[in-house]
This record gives sequence, C-alpha cells and structure tokens, in this order.
Amino acid sequence: MTSGTDGWDTFWRSSSTSEVLVTDTGARNPALDAFWASTMQRVTPQQSVVDIGCGAGSLSQGLACAPELLVGVDISFTALTRSQSDASSMLVVQAMNERLPLQPGSFDLVVSQFGVEYGGIVALAEACALVSPGGVLRCLVHCADSAIQQSAQRDLQYIELLATSDFFAAARSLTRALAAEDQQQVDAASAQFTESEQAVRAAVKIDASHFAGYSYLGFQSLLRRWARYEPDDILLWLTQMEEEADQGAARLRTMQSAAMTDTKWRALASLLSQRGLPSLHRQPVHSSETNHLIGWEVSQTPL
Repeated sequence: MTSGTDGWDTFWRSSSTSEVLVTDTGARNPALDAFWASTMQRVTPQQSVVDIGCGAGSLSQGLACAPELLVGVDISFTALTRSQSDASSMLVVQAMNERLPLQPGSFDLVVSQFGVEYGGIVALAEACALVSPGGVLRCLVHCADSAIQQSAQRDLQYIELLATSDFFAAARSLTRALAAEDQQQVDAASAQFTESEQAVRAAVKIDASHFAGYSYLGFQSLLRRWARYEPDDILLWLTQMEEEADQGAARLRTMQSAAMTDTKWRALASLLSQRGLPSLHRQPVHSSETNHLIGWEVSQTPL
C-alpha cells in the first residue's frame, strides 16, 4: 500500500508545470544542470566554494573537481546529512541563511539554487559579504511571477480546498462506516463524503500531477479495492496524507513568501549600500523548452 510520504514525493516530482525543479532528495534536473554547468565546471582545486541553502547538495554534484574548501549551509539537518553522504568532502554547516557563521570575504565562489532567498534580503546581503576580492556570486532565486510560483499558488489552493471541504475527515468517516457494516452509518457517511467530494471535483483538476488530485484518486482507488486492505491501514494512510497536506501547504506558503519582488530588490539595494557591499545585478531565467520564467539569476557582476 502506498504511504503518505510516497504520495507527497509523487506530487512534488510530477507536477504538471515543468519548472517545478526542486526536490528534497537533490534529484538532478537537466535544465538546472545546464544552467550551472559553466559555473561549477570552472571551479579549481585551489578555490573555496559555499552553497547557501544547499539542500541535498545537488550543486556540488556538478563540480568537475573537489575544491580546496567546499561548504554547504542549510537549516535542515536531514538535507545536510544527505548532501554530506553524496559529497564526502563537503563541510556542512547547519545555520540560518541570514546568520551565516562564516568569515566574510573568504569564498571564491558563492552559489545558491532556490535557497538563499528564504532568509530574505538580509541573507542575500550575507551571501554578498562572503565573496572574496575577485570572487563570484551566482544565485538562482524564486521570483514572484515565475511559473514555479504560479504552480505553487495553484497547488496551495487545491490543498486548502481539501481542508475546507473536510475531505479527509469525510473519508475517515466513510471508511469506519463501511468497516462497521452498518447501513445507517454508511448512508450518513456516504452523504457527508459525497458533499465533500463534489466540492473538490468542482474546483480541483483531478489528476495525479498535484497532491490534492493524488489524494482524491488514491482514496477512490482504495474504495474500489476495499477487500484488499484492512480498514485500519486505510485510516492510517488518510492520516498520513492529511499530515503531508499540512506540511506541503506550509512549504508552499514559505516558498511564496520567499519569492523576490521589485520591492524586495529595492530594499536589498539599499541594504547593500548601507553595508558598503557591491551592488547585485539580476536577470530573468527562462526555460529553454517552454520559455516560462523560472526565476532571477542574481550576481555581483552585470550579466
């Protein structure tokens, strides 16, 4: 039987928007590999590199050789454990992006892939301060009008609809009623579930490309194969999926709030000026396949 965790992973990997490029596992993405190839391939054994918001270390996988110093910073201990297992030479640091315990001006290359902006403009200023004289800063950050953000907004609305329609509660009631084999309970629970189901179907595109659709189809599949499962297993699956929905909604809200906007960019320019740090430059990055906006490329030199 599919677990709730597997359900969330399926949602995150198979979103219908091709620009959803971030995974918890550091899975490689061809579009991002191409974006970073020239930067990471030019790193030499004498250089020092820091990846801010490194996640599971997907950027370090693109290095042509091991630099003298390779540091990965992330707030997630789980992500850092994965990144260190994949790149044994990486020194991992668990820290908030906006409070980096690293020496300013000590890195030849400072990179971040959809990570540093989660610490806000202060984190971007911290990243800028880490660059050594003659060094390079290159970040790919979420921006408010990207295809990723549009997809996240849709998926968040769908997950929130599961909550407002009491989909999981109605599904649990129906499961318990069917297990009890009490026709009166079944009729009442069926009516409750039908109301919730209709609300979901009216507002959600029902397919497995997003979490809400996956949850809906998953429960329908369990009902069709009722005899194959124990009711307690179905109830456990529903509980796991509801927990994953809450976690996923929180993650999507955080991603949306982290996205850079013109207002944030102006505030960042002011902060950098106050701290005597070099100006940063930005340019939009689009998918070569769909031409959808992926995010902003941010660097210390005009692009």
